Amino acid sequence: MITNGLAIFIGLLMYIIFILFRIYKIFILKQKFYPIEKSIFIFVFFAYISGLLYVTLFPIPIDVDLINDRISEGFEEENNFIPLRSIINIISESSLTTILTQIGGNLLLLFPLAIFIQLVFNNLTLKIRGVFIIGFLSSLIIEMSQLTISNLIGFTYRSFDVDDLILNTLGFFIGYFSYKFVYPIRNLFFE
Repeated sequence: MITNGLAIFIGLLMYIIFILFRIYKIFILKQKFYPIEKSIFIFVFFAYISGLLYVTLFPIPIDVDLINDRISEGFEEENNFIPLRSIINIISESSLTTILTQIGGNLLLLFPLAIFIQLVFNNLTLKIRGVFIIGFLSSLIIEMSQLTISNLIGFTYRSFDVDDLILNTLGFFIGYFSYKFVYPIRNLFFE
């Protein structure tokens, strides 16, 4: 099994590469330093990306015996390509805790990404279409990664769910437009 630790390693590796790139730009190309708050936002952004990988892709089962056991016991996930099917099933058949976990979790998954993008890339203004495209593509990358890995290992360990695309994109959208409430708070701490 490829464990969740790989997600943390990937995030740390990305941050180390970023630090080396910044050192190169500052000392070789003689560019100015980032303000400290931007460096903090970038570090937290990489931690968020690690967490995102941790939650959405890992652990990846690679042990053939384990995969065969899971299939024979009926633990294989089902892909959903029909919009709103999973959402309706969850609402009609699940407890409030499951509803909040599944639907709320998918809404919140990309919410921070929308805020981080604006914190890291100052003065970023997107039209509604651009916000939709970035949110949708971010979610699509996650879902396609799950589908691709599942196909590569011959076992649907994480399902592709069109409803996840809808909820993740909506969460990104809400996060992007919520930034106007976060921005004044940010200014209180960093001005």
